Amino acid sequence: MIIILLYRKTLQHGHQILWLPPYSPDLNPIEKMWAWVKGKNGWLTQ
Repeated sequence: MIIILLYRKTLQHGHQILWLPPYSPDLNPIEKMWAWVKGKNGWLTQ
């Protein structure tokens, strides 16, 4: 119920809510960068 009210309020003021999918490391660029850093530097994974 509250989500519907917030959604209507944002539309009234000319804003749009961007609904994001649940957390996924594949969609987060920093996760890919950390994976690359960890792969290049063995000392981070030890």
